[in-house]
Amino acid sequence: MALRQLVRIRGHEYYLKVHFSYLLLPIAATLLRFYYSTLHINIWGEIVVHARIVEIQQGSPTTKIIKFTTAVSLNFHPGQWVDLYIEIDGNIEIGGYSITSTPLEKNFIELAIKESSYNKVSHFLNYSAKIGQEVELIGGQGDCYYHEDLSHHIVLIAGGIGITPLMSILRFICKTSSDVAVRLLYSASSSEEHIFQTELDDLELEFDQLKCNYWITKEIDTQKNYNFGRIDRDAIGTFVTGNSQDFFICGPSEMIDQSVEILLSLDVKRTSLHFEKWW
Repeated sequence: MALRQLVRIRGHEYYLKVHFSYLLLPIAATLLRFYYSTLHINIWGEIVVHARIVEIQQGSPTTKIIKFTTAVSLNFHPGQWVDLYIEIDGNIEIGGYSITSTPLEKNFIELAIKESSYNKVSHFLNYSAKIGQEVELIGGQGDCYYHEDLSHHIVLIAGGIGITPLMSILRFICKTSSDVAVRLLYSASSSEEHIFQTELDDLELEFDQLKCNYWITKEIDTQKNYNFGRIDRDAIGTFVTGNSQDFFICGPSEMIDQSVEILLSLDVKRTSLHFEKWW
């Protein structure tokens, strides 16, 4: 398809034929610039989303809560994780982190990142990251996530930084499914290391379906109603009802193994156990 374009050259008027496709070139260029500034597809066919840090909070003495705005909304399920790519000292480094926010928030993602002396990305994000820092994200990833086909009785068992994917699940259920009961069993080394403690207290007051129980393993705190020690068979057994339930477990590998063994010994079906091992 062509258009007739009137032009004037040295006082004379001429009509030139301009093919319609040429008129689309500026539009196409603009769209491509927008595309590559928001997301692109890597060589493995994964969608890479551009993101920028907009807020950094101290979640615990050893953990930062970092909030990002994303150029486009990330496609993930509650409980999944992302790969985060960031430039450090001129090199692109990668770290994997569970998502703590929910898919309900558009163009936004939140991560809680524990300090690590042997993980370059975690160390950088805890001590050197600044507001405005740009990163790239790939996700959501992982097969351990909440979906609406599961039972209406969800038990979340968290150890330390393992609260992160379970926080996404807990938040999502509270905001979308008033008929789903959630029980949280959350263990940390000290009361200060219970990330999201204030928010969890507020959510428990707001949503009758949510009940939270806490353990600390390395100190005795008389200020709150904490259980001392690890989440053991007696503790887990209290929350096994014999009815249809699904259990999500996240924490150190040894804790996951012990929790799975306990639940199986209490006649919980293996298909009702959901977990992934990170370390």
